Amino acid sequence: MVTTLRWLVYGLLSFSSLIAFTSAQYAFTTPDPTLFDFDGTNDITQDDVVEFAWVLNSTLQETVSGDPIIDSDGNISLWLTSFHGFAFTRCLATSVNSEGGGTWAWRVSLTDEEIDEGGGQFVYRLMPPVASKDQPYDDDAAEAPSRGFRILKQSDPSPTTSTPAPTSLPPTSAAPSTTPTDATSDNSNNDNNDSNSGGLSPGAKGGIGAGVAVGGIILIGGAYLLWRHYRGRPQHLAPAPVAQPLPLPQTAGMGAFPAPPSELSALPSELDSGDSNRPIAELGAGEKRV
Repeated sequence: MVTTLRWLVYGLLSFSSLIAFTSAQYAFTTPDPTLFDFDGTNDITQDDVVEFAWVLNSTLQETVSGDPIIDSDGNISLWLTSFHGFAFTRCLATSVNSEGGGTWAWRVSLTDEEIDEGGGQFVYRLMPPVASKDQPYDDDAAEAPSRGFRILKQSDPSPTTSTPAPTSLPPTSAAPSTTPTDATSDNSNNDNNDSNSGGLSPGAKGGIGAGVAVGGIILIGGAYLLWRHYRGRPQHLAPAPVAQPLPLPQTAGMGAFPAPPSELSALPSELDSGDSNRPIAELGAGEKRV
């Protein structure tokens, strides 16, 4: 029975400590407390200038132990430590006013060895002010830690992306598939590319020549077919002769139209069967004119 009660008390204390630790992390706004520890969003890089921010103030002091951090003057100290244990500790500022929260910018001047000491995983800590940056870290003092984050080395290889090397291929051949190559083969590939960049390969030249010849034959054949097509169309045949109008009959010495007939005398002259010069004799009363 006593053992059971003891384990129950330990469980309650552990649960209370977890709640207190989680609440203390919300004393910061950067790193983002809503993310998990070591989320890539909170990563920082060696030699970069970065900034973190907190909201812990004289009214709201969320700490792991529940004890206040801010002194009577409203000051706190800022620390950077390894996330697991205290293999690495550094005081970033001995006394900073935090009556209304604050921000702090600093250069990530850790060496590769110091990053390795912390396993690459670190945490900011708000603590009571100290007299000097050389003062040892007091792991029993009241604190408010941030979310865990990673510090990346400048020498760490960045993710590499592979790009296909330019190659000369005939127009009808398919493009080759590309596979990523490691860094050790880059130099040899570059040497080969330099030696082969002087001109096209024989296969490429042959393919280009064949393509040009085939294209020329196609163009000539197309031009011939067009010529035959337009040559047989009706608009290209010789036009039929147009009938000319017949000329009107004309009289010699006169115009295009004949002269109107002249009027004859109303009194026809009578011709005698005899001499026309014979004088006309008067007829008697009993005579008739023949």
